Amino acid sequence: MARSWNRCSTKSSFRESPGARSQVRGVIDSWGAAAPISSSEHSCAIVHQTFATTLSETVKAQRDSRWNRERNAEITGTSVQQRWRFPREPIFISRTKRRRFTGVFSFISTTGTKVDTNNNSLPSPSKDGRTTNQSSGVFIAQPGAPPSLPGIQVNARELPMLIDDCIDALLGSNDPPRLFIYGGALAAVGHDDDGRPSIVPMDRPLLADHLGQRGRFFVRKGNREHAYESPAIPPRHAVDGVLARVRESGAALGFPVLNGVTDVPVFRQDGTLLTQPGYDTQTGLILHHRPDLPVLDIPAKPLGPLGGIITTIPIDDIIGDFPFVDAASRANAFAKLLTPFVRPMISGSVPLALTTAPRAGTGKGLLDDVVSMLATGSEMPKRTLPEDDNELRKTLTSILMAEDRLVVFDNIRDGTSLNSAVLASCLTCRIWQDRPLGTNSTPNLPQKVFFSANGNNVVLGGDMPRRVFLIKLDAMESRPWERDGFRHKQLLQYVREHRGKLVTAILTMVSQWILAGRPPAPKSTPVLGSFEQWCTIVGGILHYWGIEGFLGNSREVYEESDPNEQQWQEFLSTLYRVFDGGEFTSKEVVSQGAQIVLPDNVNGSDNESKARSLGILFGQKVGRPYGQDCIRVTKAERAGGGSKRSGGIQVWRIEIGRDS
Repeated sequence: MARSWNRCSTKSSFRESPGARSQVRGVIDSWGAAAPISSSEHSCAIVHQTFATTLSETVKAQRDSRWNRERNAEITGTSVQQRWRFPREPIFISRTKRRRFTGVFSFISTTGTKVDTNNNSLPSPSKDGRTTNQSSGVFIAQPGAPPSLPGIQVNARELPMLIDDCIDALLGSNDPPRLFIYGGALAAVGHDDDGRPSIVPMDRPLLADHLGQRGRFFVRKGNREHAYESPAIPPRHAVDGVLARVRESGAALGFPVLNGVTDVPVFRQDGTLLTQPGYDTQTGLILHHRPDLPVLDIPAKPLGPLGGIITTIPIDDIIGDFPFVDAASRANAFAKLLTPFVRPMISGSVPLALTTAPRAGTGKGLLDDVVSMLATGSEMPKRTLPEDDNELRKTLTSILMAEDRLVVFDNIRDGTSLNSAVLASCLTCRIWQDRPLGTNSTPNLPQKVFFSANGNNVVLGGDMPRRVFLIKLDAMESRPWERDGFRHKQLLQYVREHRGKLVTAILTMVSQWILAGRPPAPKSTPVLGSFEQWCTIVGGILHYWGIEGFLGNSREVYEESDPNEQQWQEFLSTLYRVFDGGEFTSKEVVSQGAQIVLPDNVNGSDNESKARSLGILFGQKVGRPYGQDCIRVTKAERAGGGSKRSGGIQVWRIEIGRDS
């Protein structure tokens, strides 16, 4: 619809916008209605900071002077679809220096509401504090309204001062917290498709958006007599400066430190239960209360023996149909259920939960889904374990950056040796440092993830046996997936529907142990190195509730680890017997032929190449004990010093015992 600009008798010039000279600005309220101020009787005119309608216009300027261009301008347009954001702080223009809006300006909005501004009197304030034009009923800005966001001038300033203002704007509107320090860098908290909070690393575009929402950026133009402010966007050098300042100073700037997100109440290190949704300063966690989890009733007083028995019934009900091989596997399954709820109590690391079975369809993945459903309210996405260490490092970095509380490596290939130095390092570290893909930074990421894995006949190698607690399943059937007679045919659906009762039972088990004074597990309970705190807490809870066998299969894990370990133990025992504890060279070992069976990792097509490969392996395994007898290979000490014969040939010897 047509718009027109009619010149009135008062002769004054119309000042065009520096950034958009073909646009006509009108003052509007927060609902989008617009009306320009036209008054020659008042000492000042104010343009408020909300929105202005941007008109699609074509100015036909055919006159020599500015007066004639303004007088004959025709502004055309059919709809009001785009809006211009004015500076959020009012702009005051003095009587003598101002460029007055005069004349009559009328237009038809897209809603069909006609705005008529023939009334030159300043509007009167309404009851709610806004200002109403009495003739049209349109809300416009009230003179003197305070700015809602802090103004930040981006030009003619020193960079440190600009960065300080940006950080102050972020901190000033960070209650409740939305911006955090995570991994030594700035991060925001977003939400996934299910409404669950998720950690989003702060990059340049995201930070620019946050700054634009929390500060009013402007460029100051003109001179001392005719100074005005023009809207601006957060400059790139200011955005980069904020990111660099946060990496340098971290939490000292005032941003809260974030350690993760949880969907269920968890226990703090002092034994108190985190139940208040939102950010918790003590743990650094964000508790997201899912609507499918009702208010939990956790007993605050110790229960009697009968109450204790009733507490464990719901948990035993959901895992009772899994075909555990022994009591140790059943107790470790309880430990797997408890770990997500006591993870904040543990300042150190937690081992990997490995579920293995001889055949597919035994229930390995189902057990992982049950744990995930209780801890997060949904099934966790399954991941495959990369075989290449470089790919695995990238995968672990992305997992820690996203701060997934539970991670499942599903369906490890049948008979695969789980022997990764990268995964072993990640399981025992507290801070993980690696360069994320596509960046040059190396953030320090807290390692608070509980890793699980499952597969058929998984073999452990390297340093993995002491970083794993094992759950073995065996249905003793050739087609275990065809079994029936379960307590709950749709186990996941049952867990989802009764999640409140099951979570209450788990939290009650922990709280009762805390109320009892945290009694420890028996001294006979095995302890995994680097995971002592986890063993103490989980082992104490299980023993308190009469669930015995925790980590009882840890020795079996070592014995059934990488076959190369067993081969080398037998190989060294054979060398000790053949050479009667004396000296030998790798060439003499190979020349024995069938009397000595070489390990599988000795390479070569002839005796010379095999001897060379065996000598390298001997050098890698010097002093490493095998088996309970601590048998090991050492460099033989010869009379006169040295461990080589004439000609530079290395001499070896087999020793047995701790003190030999």
